Amino acid sequence: MAVMAALSSSCSTRPTQETVTIDVGRFVDAKEQAVAIAPQLPERDPDLEAAGDHIAEAITRLHKRQNAAALTALSGAELSVNRALRTGKQPEQALNTLNASLKDIEAVRRAIQRGAWREALAELKALNKRMDSLAVTPDQAGMR
Repeated sequence: MAVMAALSSSCSTRPTQETVTIDVGRFVDAKEQAVAIAPQLPERDPDLEAAGDHIAEAITRLHKRQNAAALTALSGAELSVNRALRTGKQPEQALNTLNASLKDIEAVRRAIQRGAWREALAELKALNKRMDSLAVTPDQAGMR
């Protein structure tokens, strides 16, 4: 009984809170200055952004087995890709990728209608990566 009383009293002690103050000058060299670099982001194309958003939505919907919603998202992606093609602001390589994307969207649509979810998801993820590569400038491609 005495042992149990000793154990229960040692377990009921409250943890102590300590506050430590450090000298910041010791860890940061006062001579060093932060360097501000302007980000080198590609020009934003709203149609490509929308297409990517719709593809991401289709992936999410397909994970939840929401076929109709995934097909609707694919239709939105197809419209956005067609708009991007019509603007003519894309370089030749991007135009080829966008045309291939339209074929991929149709292949995904058929896979969903067949009930081949894994195949559709794999194709959507590959399509998503290709669409992401369109938003990268040639300078940034080397940085990845």
